[in-house]
Amino acid sequence: GNKTFAFYWCNKYWIPFLEAHEKIPQFTYAVIIDDDVPLPHDLHIPQEQLTKDTTIKAVHFPITAASPDGHPNLLVKCQDIEYKMAAVHKLFQATMARCLSCHGAIALWDREALDEIFYEHDTVFNGEDMYMGLSLLRKRDDSKIISCAQAIVPTYAPDAWTVLFRQRVKSWELTSHKKTFSYFFEVFHPSSFCHKASLALKPYFLQELLAVILDWLRVFLLCGLLLRDWLGLILMTLIFTTVLYIAVAIFQLVVLRERKELRCTLCTYLLFPWYRLNGLLFRLGALCQNLLVYSHERTNIKIGVREDEIRDIPPCPPHPDIDWFTVWQGDDDDTHQSA
Repeated sequence: GNKTFAFYWCNKYWIPFLEAHEKIPQFTYAVIIDDDVPLPHDLHIPQEQLTKDTTIKAVHFPITAASPDGHPNLLVKCQDIEYKMAAVHKLFQATMARCLSCHGAIALWDREALDEIFYEHDTVFNGEDMYMGLSLLRKRDDSKIISCAQAIVPTYAPDAWTVLFRQRVKSWELTSHKKTFSYFFEVFHPSSFCHKASLALKPYFLQELLAVILDWLRVFLLCGLLLRDWLGLILMTLIFTTVLYIAVAIFQLVVLRERKELRCTLCTYLLFPWYRLNGLLFRLGALCQNLLVYSHERTNIKIGVREDEIRDIPPCPPHPDIDWFTVWQGDDDDTHQSA
């Protein structure tokens, strides 16, 4: 039931199997998309850019938070600002050298590059999209990920605090703690100092390491300020809130000066900094989740090890026209599976 392994099997075995049976045409690129992302009918694919530049191995698409009924509440609208500001960071990375990674909701990948990076993937669910980009970066060649700002893809975002808390604590924010040593490796590995893209992205890895350190110190700092200098804590909170207001204002008035339809409402603008401050609870929860759960879990196995040593790759079905709900069924004792 591993998502990354399913991607690998589909790209490496199932698609070539369908091509061999002439069920589908041969194609170079594949779109990886979550089931909670409605694919836009006008999704822009930078075909000309992909054709001219063979070093482009993936395309990042900005996302926007949406709700199934088309009427997002304030929580979804705050996440929308968050998503769009993250997209600006990706665009800046692409301008400097290349994006660190695509978004997990939707991405376009070169299929040959997918085979290579999936082979080295650790199959950990949390941060699997980031690790895909990191695996491509570790090749230390001209391979790059571009950002396609012409297309903004909607994705259904949590509309309740309980759902959002579970999403962030058990997945998104947990990634920083799970991948701490990956960030550390990328910052200090000797080969990264001889690679332009790796050098350009080092500030982002340093930022993640700093965020992890602050997560560990935050409880002691906040408790100390609350007990010894609560006025200082209030003043510091107001200063950080003001900085967030300024950042969002710059984003609204400068970055989106030609895309006014993407700007948020005044109510969302006023609420967003407090939403972000409440988000510190997500980081604290992710820290506890990492300490109490993840550190005791079994380490995931790389796909390359499963391919070459364990050899437990599922076989292709006997023919291309199959029912996926019944193609693999267990026996009465559920001790093994057979096609």
